[in-house]
Amino acid sequence: MLRNFAITLLLACAGSALGYLSGLPLGQLLGAAGLVLLACRFGLALATPPAAIVVIQLILGASVGALLNAEMLEGMADLTVLAGLLICMSAQLAAGFTWLYRVEKWTRAESLLGAVPGAMAAVMTLTGEEGKTSAKMVFAHMVRMIALLVAVFLIAGPQEGSQEIAALPDEAATGAGTLAGYAIFLLLAAAAYAAGRVLERFAMPAPYMVTGLILAAGTNLWRGSDPIVVPEPLVLFAMALLGGLIGIRLKDITRSDIASYLRAGLIVTSITFGITVAMASLFSLLTGQPFLVLFMSWVPGGVEVMVATALALGLEPAFVMLNHVLRMSVLHIAPMFMNREMFRSAPDPIQTMTDDR
Repeated sequence: MLRNFAITLLLACAGSALGYLSGLPLGQLLGAAGLVLLACRFGLALATPPAAIVVIQLILGASVGALLNAEMLEGMADLTVLAGLLICMSAQLAAGFTWLYRVEKWTRAESLLGAVPGAMAAVMTLTGEEGKTSAKMVFAHMVRMIALLVAVFLIAGPQEGSQEIAALPDEAATGAGTLAGYAIFLLLAAAAYAAGRVLERFAMPAPYMVTGLILAAGTNLWRGSDPIVVPEPLVLFAMALLGGLIGIRLKDITRSDIASYLRAGLIVTSITFGITVAMASLFSLLTGQPFLVLFMSWVPGGVEVMVATALALGLEPAFVMLNHVLRMSVLHIAPMFMNREMFRSAPDPIQTMTDDR
């Protein structure tokens, strides 16, 4: 088993490095997922260690929390924009859930997690074990993410977007690569882990992601002008782990599954984009903010990708970043108010009947 873990980690890191060097948005995630999935298809028995979920939650949760600061919170003084963000997110979630549950006939838990506007890492850590239940939600989110990347390339152009995205982590990680930066993060991660263990006892989903986010944000508010920054190599490592996890979750899907999940993912993505366009148009009239700025701020996508695109187009990147950080924060903290039982797969009735016999 340790050998399988080691091979999986090496393949995920190799795929992530290739994806990162390609300059594509989220290339490290897609590269790791693609290489691990390919290896699984060729018959390699791969697996991720149980601790991988904890590491992903701690690092990515802290990464989102580290983006929050006092200036950002002051920037949301316009409650109309905040209300628009929350209304848009709620409409995206409700419409996507309704389609998946009523039309695609997914379960309530599958429909809820498949319709979440973004936050793939949070969804991945809530879906439990491998299998088709997990695979369909992962596939739906991959379709949404790829569709968004295509839209970004069409809006900003591949060359400009790639350059800005490649430069963004370096600007954000200034001072994070020092020994002091790693020491501070390790202390924060240890505290988040301890707090997460407590929350885990109360069956709270994604506990380490929540504690990592809250402690990182709280530390930033306390430190003021000297914010904590999660070291970039750790973020890349977490993305590689997440990509490996995605590859393994998708290894057993069949051609018929792909057709079904692809249709569901494309329709939910289209619904989400349509709602974003409608809400951005409405609140553009109410607030005077340009439509494209609100659209880039509220469409579900990665913080780095959307901010880089805003930079390339000159569309108020600070405002776009603020909205995406708040959106991700809401989605990462939401599991605090949910019960872990709802995310467990329902037993297969046919298998249950067989077992009873």
